[in-house]
Amino acid sequence: MLSKKINNKKGFTLIELIVVIAILGILAAIAIPRLGGFRDSASSAADEATAATIANAITLHYANIGAPSKKVDVAIDSELDTEIKKMITDSDGAVPTPQDKDASNFFAVVSTDGSVKVYYDNADGTQLYPSN
Repeated sequence: MLSKKINNKKGFTLIELIVVIAILGILAAIAIPRLGGFRDSASSAADEATAATIANAITLHYANIGAPSKKVDVAIDSELDTEIKKMITDSDGAVPTPQDKDASNFFAVVSTDGSVKVYYDNADGTQLYPSN
């Protein structure tokens, strides 16, 4: 009876385990770099949504006080106009900042017709709203 138990071994061989680990390694090597692209696209989408919120707040502000007589540049930072700042700050009172690593703030340009364009304040000044 003892000899039956010894000969009746069940389990995986070392070769089978190595093959499975190699397959998992290949799958991980393919999947992990693709996940980085999701973060970049999520950051871009978040910045575009924030830019739309900023543009809407500025449009509402100028709808209340009247369109500017000349083009106005609005820096979206801690020195922002109080009425606009109330509309775009988070629950802690912080002004939104870009998720993009190359930009530190947003800025907006308000035309005399009341239209608003929102940009990154980085070197290339990428326009976020309205999206191109």
